[in-house]
Amino acid sequence: LNFLDTSFHPPRSLTAELCLVLGAKGYEAIKLLRQYGAPDESSYFEQLELEQTAFDQCPFVQAVQKAKSAADLDQASKLLKYPSFEIHRLRSSDGATYLHFLVHLYLQKYGKPQFQRALIRLMYQVTLSGVDIQARDCLGRTALVVAAYTEAITESTEDEEDDEHLYLVVKDGNEVPENTPVPLASSRKHSAYGSEHSFHRDNSRDPDEPNYPRLPEENNTESLSIIRDRNTDRMDKEDEKTLDQFLSQRGSIMMFMEEQEQLKKIRQSIQLIQLHKDMENAVQRVRKKKINRERAFCGIPVPDQNLIAVLIQLGVDSTICDQFNRVVQFEPYIPRDALVLKTKQPIFGCTEETKGVQSLPGLWPALDEVLRTMSCSLLSLDVDAEEKRLSEVIAANLVNIRAKRSELSSFELIKALSISPSFCGAISNSVTMSSSKIERTVPSKPQNPNEEISRRLMTLLWSHVGLTDFAMAAMCGDVDQMKLCLAMGNATSKVQACFRRHFHDISSDGRVIYVCRPLLVHVMDYSTADAVELMLNYGADLSEFYHGKYPKPQKDSNVLFRWQILIYV
Repeated sequence: LNFLDTSFHPPRSLTAELCLVLGAKGYEAIKLLRQYGAPDESSYFEQLELEQTAFDQCPFVQAVQKAKSAADLDQASKLLKYPSFEIHRLRSSDGATYLHFLVHLYLQKYGKPQFQRALIRLMYQVTLSGVDIQARDCLGRTALVVAAYTEAITESTEDEEDDEHLYLVVKDGNEVPENTPVPLASSRKHSAYGSEHSFHRDNSRDPDEPNYPRLPEENNTESLSIIRDRNTDRMDKEDEKTLDQFLSQRGSIMMFMEEQEQLKKIRQSIQLIQLHKDMENAVQRVRKKKINRERAFCGIPVPDQNLIAVLIQLGVDSTICDQFNRVVQFEPYIPRDALVLKTKQPIFGCTEETKGVQSLPGLWPALDEVLRTMSCSLLSLDVDAEEKRLSEVIAANLVNIRAKRSELSSFELIKALSISPSFCGAISNSVTMSSSKIERTVPSKPQNPNEEISRRLMTLLWSHVGLTDFAMAAMCGDVDQMKLCLAMGNATSKVQACFRRHFHDISSDGRVIYVCRPLLVHVMDYSTADAVELMLNYGADLSEFYHGKYPKPQKDSNVLFRWQILIYV
C-alpha cells in the first residue's frame, strides 16, 4: 500500500494513480485502500503543485539568471552540491532540463565569449551531477538539437542599405528646417475670412468680366463721390487702428520672437538627440548583420560548431530527432562537413557513395551501427575496422563514454550482446522450472559467436574511459577528480591528449577546416587556472604543436606556465 511509482516526479502513490485514471469511478477503491492504511493522495497533488514552480525557484537557476559575469557563474556552480538542486526537475513552461536552460542562455549571450565559456563549464558540471542529457523538451528537442537551431539569413544588399540609411540620417541631421513665425490669431482669422469672402465673390461673377466695382446705373457722379468719401474715412480709421495695434503689440512681438528662438533651439537639440539615436540604431544593425555574416557562409546559416562539439563530448545522442524528423549531422554539400540540422536519412537508404561514411557525429551512432550488425546474423562484421572507427570517433571529441541513454551505458549495451539467446531463454523460464532443470538448460560454455566481438569492444572502451574521464574532469575544473584520474596511471598521455577533430574555420571553397587541438588549450579556454596549472605540472606540453614558432620551454613549472599562457594570448 505504501509503494510509490518512482517513474513519476514526484513519486506517485496507488491512491493518486486511481484518482487520476479512474476519477469518480475509483472512489470506492480509494476509500477501501485508505481504511487499510494507504497514504492520502492529497499529499501527492500538493507536491505536484510545488513542482510546477520548483525549477524556476531553484537557487541555482536564479543565480545563473542574475549572473552578469563569469565570476558570478562560478559562484552559482557551488549551488549544485545543495539539496535544492534536483537533477530530475523540468521547467513547467517548456519541459526544459538544466542542460536545455544553459544552452538557451548560451545562445542568448552571443557576443560575450567569457560569459559563454563559463556557461560551457557549467554544462560539464551539470552533466557530471547526473542530469539526463538525452531528455527532450515539450517540442521533442534535445539540447543538441536546440543548439543547432539557426535563423534564416539573407545576403541581398545589406551593406548598401546600411550605407544609404547612414547617409540619410546624417543628411537629415544637418538640415535644420526654417522656423517661420506663426501668424497672430487676429490676422489668421482675418485672412481666413477674407479668402473665404473673396472665393464666394469671385465665384458669383463671370470669369471674363473685369474686376470693377459695380455702380448704380443712375446718378453715377454722385454715387462715385459718396463712395470715395466713405473709402477715405474708412482707410484713415484703419491706419489709426493698425498703428495702435502695432504700438500695443510691440512688446508681444518681441516676446514672440524670443519664444521662437527658444523653440528653434529646442527643435535643434531634439533633432540632435534623434540623430544620435538613429546613428546608434544604424550601428547596431550593422553589427548584428556582421555577426550574422560571421555565422553564415554564402547566406547559409551555420550553427555554433563549438557548442555542438561540447554537447557531443558530453554524450548527447545525435540520432534523436526533433518533431520534424531532423537531426544534427554532417552537411554533405555547402558548407561541407559542417554540423547542421537536417532531415534524418533512413538507415537502409544509403547509396554506394555514402556507404560507410559517418553522417552523424558522436559515439552513439557508431555504436548503434555496430550493435545492429552484431544482432543481424546475415551480416558479417569486420571487428578490426569497427575498432578503428570507434577509436577515431572517441578521439575526435574525447566523448564521454560513461554517458547513458535510456538508463543504459555503452558498456551495458555491448555486454548485453555477449549473452547467448539460449541463456536468455533459460533465465526467462527460471521462474516456472525447478533447479535441476535449470542446471541442465544452462550450457557450460557460451555458444554465442558475438561474445568475442563484445569482449574486444569492451576492452576498447575500457582503454579509453580513463582518458575521457580525465577530459571531463579537466573541463569542469575539478582538480580532485583530475588527480584521481591521473593516479590511475598513464598520466602523461592523459595530460597530452588532444581533440582530433576541432572546428577551425570554413575555407573559401565551402569546406570546414578541422584541426588537431590539444586538451590543454581547451582547458585554458573553458576551465579554471588550477586545472591548467595541474596539467602543466604533470607534463602537458604545447611545443609539439608550436615547434616552428616558439622555443622549447624550460623545466621550471612557473616559467612553463607563463610560456603556455603567452602562447594562448
